[in-house]
Amino acid sequence: MKSNGSRRRKKLSRPATLARKVVNHMVRTARTLEDPELAAERQTASLAGLALTLALVVAGLYLVETLRANAQRQDCALAGRSGCLAVAGR
Repeated sequence: MKSNGSRRRKKLSRPATLARKVVNHMVRTARTLEDPELAAERQTASLAGLALTLALVVAGLYLVETLRANAQRQDCALAGRSGCLAVAGR
């Protein structure tokens, strides 16, 4: 069984570990800013992420519009009206 002292030491070492991770991240970021190849790779990855996000937004908007049109057609048909295809095509 562990004593309370060992638990306290673990909690105290976490901020030190976090600080080390932050410093390592800052050093890597500084290297990336200095190296044009790494900066270009980062920019390419960012642009790819942006393109993927925009593609997902466009696909989502298309899906919403298609579902809305189908719902309007179904509502029209269930109401017993004729010419329901023209209603959804407005």
